[in-house]
Amino acid sequence: MEFGDKTALVIDQGLYVHVAEKLAESFGRVLYYCNGWRCAFPVSEGFNIGAGLEGIERVENAWDHIEEADLIVFPDTYFGAEQEYLRRQGKRVWGAGQAELLELYRDELKRVLHQVGLAVGPYELVTGLEQLGEYLKSHPGVYVKGNLFRGDVETFRARHFKATKPLLDELALHLGPRASQTLFVVEEPLSGVEAGYDGFSIDGRFPSIAAFGYEAKDAGYIGQVRSWERLPAGLKVINERLAPVLCELGCRGFFSSEVRIGNDRVPYLMDPAMRAGTPPSEAYIELFSNWDEIMWEGAAGELVTPRPVARYMAQVVLRSEWGREHFLGVEFPPELRKFVKLHGHCRIQGQDYAVPLKIREFGSAIGLGQSLEEAVGAALRHAEAVEGLEVEFDGQALGRVMDAIEAGAKVGVDW
Repeated sequence: MEFGDKTALVIDQGLYVHVAEKLAESFGRVLYYCNGWRCAFPVSEGFNIGAGLEGIERVENAWDHIEEADLIVFPDTYFGAEQEYLRRQGKRVWGAGQAELLELYRDELKRVLHQVGLAVGPYELVTGLEQLGEYLKSHPGVYVKGNLFRGDVETFRARHFKATKPLLDELALHLGPRASQTLFVVEEPLSGVEAGYDGFSIDGRFPSIAAFGYEAKDAGYIGQVRSWERLPAGLKVINERLAPVLCELGCRGFFSSEVRIGNDRVPYLMDPAMRAGTPPSEAYIELFSNWDEIMWEGAAGELVTPRPVARYMAQVVLRSEWGREHFLGVEFPPELRKFVKLHGHCRIQGQDYAVPLKIREFGSAIGLGQSLEEAVGAALRHAEAVEGLEVEFDGQALGRVMDAIEAGAKVGVDW
């Protein structure tokens, strides 16, 4: 199908400009709206995201363009209600719908896992920061997760209470009077390796071609293309059990899983990403060549088979402490443009920038290949070619991922 006469509207929060850039390769118009700039006292930083990019029109207000949009794409979470409303108006909408709740509410996820008969590791729900502190004193090594407000509490491991106490003190200042009411999900660590499915789901259905892989947290990722029949059994079980829930909650969008598998080969879903995960969306947006068709048909409830251009993908996460708070000018050879993906991407007077999003991870370099070695080597070369103030990456991350791949083979995650 040709999309030259179609208009796509991408409603984002700054992380997934690369989704709009991919659609701009085939859609006649791509409108990009970044939700992050609107507040009582707006600043221009967030508004700049998407500016100056070829084939993309940055817009001030998404709702001014709903009528003219043939396809509306939500690559991130926190827009479930808007998606439901737009679908009721007959619009083609790509997004997780209310299935985003599985990612945003960790306590609700536990309930759903029990409901569909999936294994759930030991955990406790703790309300209040003071109660959390008392719990951590007698439970070293647990993982602490919050609900909904990712900017308040990102997942952290409390190995020793004394070492964790400064973080709790900072949380107390940040949360203020809400500290006594904040819910924490505290999980016991599970042994094993962590792999994940990376692709999409349409009303609980999954395509016959997909990808799976391993991540070094916030540092790197390696994945490969597989037919559905040859996916690791543990990943398939998770998807199959969740399928009715994804259908009921209206998921027609990106879906990734983080699944822990130990020597008993029982899969535990640790977290689902009901969005274009990062990683690996920066890599799989180039791994599959027909995202335009996938999203167009998927938004209408039709399942399209992805068309891979390579067997393997690798991703190296790029970081800059300067970029956490400041516009980061980024330089790389123009022939690598499709292999360097920037969060908060904009182009001003010909210069590529990553707009600050309060995180040091400003983008990724990716590599594709018919062999694992080819993909990994390409990703590392592309990362080396990126220049900017305080730009760095973990050169050992992909090595650790390959160690995880080897460990996964011993627990039934066949590579």
